[in-house]
Amino acid sequence: MAGAQIKRFLVLHKELDPDDGELTRTLKVRRSTVSERYAPLIEALYDGSAARALMLRNRIDEAIDHFREAVRLDPDYGMARENLRDALAQQKRRR
Repeated sequence: MAGAQIKRFLVLHKELDPDDGELTRTLKVRRSTVSERYAPLIEALYDGSAARALMLRNRIDEAIDHFREAVRLDPDYGMARENLRDALAQQKRRR
């Protein structure tokens, strides 16, 4: 992939592990498993766009669930915490 650049990255809270099904026995990443398991973190990495779209559709509770899962997977990831805070504030204003 000539000209491709890494734009964003995240260090996971744990190493990928063959025992968890995230790697093959030859230590190749099982991309589908990893992208499924860490979908909330991946989504949060890109500014929480799917969850933010839920917020725009007034589906605040669903957006909060997305953001909470991202925070659960990596409590130190600031963007996920900020998105959760914003969603909770919007939920509070609506009640």
